[in-house]
Amino acid sequence: MIDEGKPFGASPQTAGTRHKCANCPAGDPDSYFVFPRSEINSLGKDWLNEIRRIVVNGGDIELAKHELDRRNGVATLYLLRLEPAAQVMSLRYSSEYDLEHRELERASQIDHSLAECPERLHPAPVRMWTPSAGWKELTVKPAGFAQ
Repeated sequence: MIDEGKPFGASPQTAGTRHKCANCPAGDPDSYFVFPRSEINSLGKDWLNEIRRIVVNGGDIELAKHELDRRNGVATLYLLRLEPAAQVMSLRYSSEYDLEHRELERASQIDHSLAECPERLHPAPVRMWTPSAGWKELTVKPAGFAQ
């Protein structure tokens, strides 16, 4: 997240690493988030699972992270709240995600049902970086599965 009034902001990187931009102007984002890859994204080997939709509603930020390039709509849906302290309010999965999961189950590429899905029962944290605190992990509550 970048303050529009600042001249520049780049992802936080450690000096001397191959990802540090040596030619970029100085500046840090106000906050930087790294979202975990889903099992569908890992199986599909789609290394770019970018955020394609951001909706700001008051103090809440809704994000849709697309998991597959070959199939539109397969997304994990996050709701963040930044005040008073940053937290992940919810994690949901699109209907298309559930359909893809079931197809992978039938093809024996995933060995569990949606109701027993480890990433729904024990979601990986979202990582957040700020200039003042550095990196920290934001806990994600289990999403469960509504049949």
